[in-house]
Amino acid sequence: MKVPIPNMVQDIVDHATTRYGEKTALIDGEHVLSFVEVNERFLRLAERLRGLGVQKGDAVAVQLPNSWEFVIAHLALARLGAIMVPINLVYRQKELSFMFSFAHVKAVIAIDEWKGFNHAKMMESLRQTIPTLQHIIIVGERKHPDHYSFKSRVLIIQNYTYAFHKFGHTQTKQRPSRISNREEAAQRKNGERTK
Repeated sequence: MKVPIPNMVQDIVDHATTRYGEKTALIDGEHVLSFVEVNERFLRLAERLRGLGVQKGDAVAVQLPNSWEFVIAHLALARLGAIMVPINLVYRQKELSFMFSFAHVKAVIAIDEWKGFNHAKMMESLRQTIPTLQHIIIVGERKHPDHYSFKSRVLIIQNYTYAFHKFGHTQTKQRPSRISNREEAAQRKNGERTK
């Protein structure tokens, strides 16, 4: 008997999550994520991006090193049907200005700094000149008040509901209003958990 092979990203991840659950899916240095964690994180990011207005057919640039964040971003964009525009980390404003304009990039997910270069600052400069570029999501330290933090539990400002799949079942949870990165760090330091 042949087992049907899933052909959509969500189907593939659902299948792997159901089959392998808490087994290790991804290792990135000290970060070890299970199939369940990968599933939850990419679905959460997809909902956050949807909340920012990213939808099917929108171009989203990703300028990240090989990392767990790159994998989660790739899966989240595939889930939305958005077009991922992978960007080499050595590209600078001159190359990106052309690429972002040509692809009509709506959002970018970028590292804050890499090998001494401030990517967050460059992305903000690009946003001033690229009319379609609306949102900047930063992996690492958020350096501009209008940027969103990739790792923050809350990416968008207003309340919203997000759904994630766990072993084939959909659960819905109400997310809180946005808190600042400083408040979130203080909660972590005090041992509190952001819900």
